[in-house]
Amino acid sequence: MEKIIDKKRSIGDAAKEIGLETHVIRFWESKFPQIKPKIGKGDRRYYFDKEIKVLTKIKSLLGF
Repeated sequence: MEKIIDKKRSIGDAAKEIGLETHVIRFWESKFPQIKPKIGKGDRRYYFDKEIKVLTKIKSLLGF
């Protein structure tokens, strides 16, 4: 049985992966309650596969 790893990404890494700017992701967090990154030490945001999928879907729906 293969173990699936849910990779933790910083907001910068998530932005690069999705093809957005970090300020866009922060703005979307305020408008879409489905985006709930985990908050770590120093108020750092961490995005997992679930959040990446939601961000990618929003991006496609908005026509980015």
